[in-house]
Amino acid sequence: IIQPMIDGIGEFGTSVILDALRSFFTIPLQLALVFLGWGVAGMVYGLTIGSLLTVPVSLYVLGIRPSIPTRKTLASLWSFAKFSIPNRFVGAAYGRIDILLLGAIIGSGASGQYQIAYQLVLPGAFLAMVMHSGLFAEVSSRVSKGEPAKQKVTSNISFASIFAIPIFFGALAMPEAIVVTIFGAEYRPAATLLIGLSVYQILSTQTGQISAIISGYDRPDLNLKITIATLVVNLIFGVALVHEMGIVGVVIATIIAEAAKYILLSHYTRQFVSYSIIPEPVRYQFLAGGVMFLAVEFFHQWLGVSSVIDLFAIVGIGAIIYGLLLISLSEIFLVTARGILIDAAERYL
Repeated sequence: IIQPMIDGIGEFGTSVILDALRSFFTIPLQLALVFLGWGVAGMVYGLTIGSLLTVPVSLYVLGIRPSIPTRKTLASLWSFAKFSIPNRFVGAAYGRIDILLLGAIIGSGASGQYQIAYQLVLPGAFLAMVMHSGLFAEVSSRVSKGEPAKQKVTSNISFASIFAIPIFFGALAMPEAIVVTIFGAEYRPAATLLIGLSVYQILSTQTGQISAIISGYDRPDLNLKITIATLVVNLIFGVALVHEMGIVGVVIATIIAEAAKYILLSHYTRQFVSYSIIPEPVRYQFLAGGVMFLAVEFFHQWLGVSSVIDLFAIVGIGAIIYGLLLISLSEIFLVTARGILIDAAERYL
């Protein structure tokens, strides 16, 4: 409850650090309690105590003292929660439907292949996840004050996929080498899934931001309706395609469902705020990603991948090329990179 409030005052990085602090408390406590013979209970109590220890620090950062809410406040909260809570449940079902379908129709082996591929593309969503909570709070604040939110919306849309796009091009260049080198030859079939799920991740990083905008404009009911529609689309196509194409069919169904979600969210969001669906920085990211793909493909064919070191070296070269191209193509990336470094130095050093 407290951490989203910290996001709400604009301390997004601090919120992430506090979550890391909770892990810093939790993991040693869990290890100690398990070694003392508490077993599974030690894991539970370690997490509980670690979370409690973080609360005073979070309250100090937030700078307020809790108080009992008024009836008016509770009514206001309920008007939002009655849609946002079901949306969380439906969203959770949507996030797990692929695994459930694969487990029920094909078997646990297919679910394992899917999970492996999904883990590899998950880093593309990390920045977008942090930006999502911040955008919701920022848009809500500006709307309540009657201020325009276009600039903040455009900024988030521009940067949400900055990691997901190069992951897609990297997966496109050497999917099998990535999967086999990291997880082993038994997971080779996951290479094909890696490309599809990286496409899904690009769409997901965008839809996450757009859904936050709709919530910020106090329309969680729209988010709920769109999420339900997306779940139905995913379920229908998933069942049909998994019988026709196997595990790849589930990934294709997921891409179709997420694309439908993106179109619906974009349509309704532009009724609240006018913004470019594919702003210039996103186009630059695809351009830089395309050049990175050519470079990674070249080094992959020339050097080959026989170890994790080879893989990380080629990935590192691709990341450097991608970053340098972004900085050279647009001043916004240069200014942003410089601002992040200066802010981090002032805040934490």
